[in-house]
Amino acid sequence: MTDVEIAAFHESFERCMVSGRRFFDVFYDHFLLSPEVAEKFQGTDFKRQKEMLKLSLYVMLGAVVLKSADYSMLAALARRHARNDKNIPPHLYTLWLDSLMFAAKKCDWAFGDQTEAIWRKAMQPGIDYIASFY
Repeated sequence: MTDVEIAAFHESFERCMVSGRRFFDVFYDHFLLSPEVAEKFQGTDFKRQKEMLKLSLYVMLGAVVLKSADYSMLAALARRHARNDKNIPPHLYTLWLDSLMFAAKKCDWAFGDQTEAIWRKAMQPGIDYIASFY
């Protein structure tokens, strides 16, 4: 990613985080519309889940901002999502990313097509890393 893209992503991400819980509430409300996803989250402690999502997003943000391909901090999460644990198939990451974009659109007043493309570009390496454990 270019420095301009990284700055745009970081600024948009921070605008989303300013919304506090709203970003994560909007994300999960949208993500759980999928019956397959909703089934995977039965019995989930969503307060904890939202904190874990926030931490994961900060790891992905850090990798982008630092221009590092080190996603090792996501290794435990990736193993937990693998076939032999939570069994989260790779196609659900498309829904995850689409739900993330939905939440960003709702929480970042400056979000547009270009910002969405940057978010997708920023998130994809971390998604690929997690999905590779499947």
